[in-house]
Amino acid sequence: MLLRKGHGSSMFAIDALIQDEGVRETVELRDHQVNPEQCYARLQTEERLTKAIRRMRPKHREVFELRWGGDLSLNEIAQSLCISVPAVKSRLLRARNELRQYVQ
Repeated sequence: MLLRKGHGSSMFAIDALIQDEGVRETVELRDHQVNPEQCYARLQTEERLTKAIRRMRPKHREVFELRWGGDLSLNEIAQSLCISVPAVKSRLLRARNELRQYVQ
């Protein structure tokens, strides 16, 4: 229970902000909530990426999704698709170039 109480909020003494001459320091507290503008921008970016990924060639999309969506290594992708590791690297490069072209 004591650990839970400590995580709720951070507190500091306001008296420490007042200097001897009576001059007060200004303190700007950062708002950690999600900014609506940033949230909307992130949503737009996700939509653009999703549309671009859908437009990719199937064999490029497959390798791309296995690498970044499935978080597989190059060897694992090569084994699952029955292709060589250099072929996986080549398809990944082409997939990234294709994605870059569609996003711009």
